[in-house]
Amino acid sequence: MNLENDELRELIGPYTESEIYSEVMSVCEMAYPDMKMNLVKEVFDDVLRLFAGEYEGYRESNTSYHNSEHTLSVFLAMARVMNGARLSGETVTRRDMEMGLISSLFHDTGLIQEAGDMIGTGAKHTVGHEERSADLLSGYLGKRGRSSEDISDCRSMIFSTILGREISEISFRNREIELIGKCLAACDLLGQMADPEYLSKLTLLFYEFEEASVPGFDSELMLIEKTQSFYDYVVKLRLETLGDITGYMKAHFKSRHGKEVDPYEASVEANLVRLREVLDSSRRNYERRFESGGVIW
Repeated sequence: MNLENDELRELIGPYTESEIYSEVMSVCEMAYPDMKMNLVKEVFDDVLRLFAGEYEGYRESNTSYHNSEHTLSVFLAMARVMNGARLSGETVTRRDMEMGLISSLFHDTGLIQEAGDMIGTGAKHTVGHEERSADLLSGYLGKRGRSSEDISDCRSMIFSTILGREISEISFRNREIELIGKCLAACDLLGQMADPEYLSKLTLLFYEFEEASVPGFDSELMLIEKTQSFYDYVVKLRLETLGDITGYMKAHFKSRHGKEVDPYEASVEANLVRLREVLDSSRRNYERRFESGGVIW
């Protein structure tokens, strides 16, 4: 099913904080009408306060790519894919959905600096930020009297987002928690690459990589040029190991909107098509500058 850009934006949205939370609430009510959302709402509010610099002991988030907007896109995608998994016959309990949503909200909090850390930005924690995120979540849930089982499961889910770690290397308490971890790993990738503004944000990602000394990207252009191969040889292969994410998304959108389509997959492809068009156009413009061995400015 081919979707126009406006339709993709409409299906992947909403985009404001309040609208995103309202949609997640609606999805959870579809799945379990009696599901209690008290803790999820508390975490939602507190994580937004954390990103805004209003949480005691922490600075305002200063990573322009991995920011609250990205976190909320993952939060929304998680509600959808978990509901779709449930509709597809997978075992996804109320508690699983709650833990999955909480983990999605915390998954990048390790990029936020403590109040006394005034050196650089949170991007310096890019490598290893998942451990920091899991530790912050552990302390948060511990103070609220949640069980060690809840904390352990959420930690495993967050570790699922470590791109360089195979899912098989992560310890899950059972198959059901592994499924939620896989959903979070997928949504972390899809929340970025399906973003209608993904291409315009790539330079912001470069600055984060530069500060973190991530190898392989010497310039913004190099990162942009490597995006297609990153998708082909990293993202696509990883998604294939995470289960039927597209099937889960289709099940959700068919139930919620009457459309048997995965707008996330469609939006990723649309972004990659646009990327190739931009790069091809740029190369042609560059080639036109050369005539008879000289440069025309």
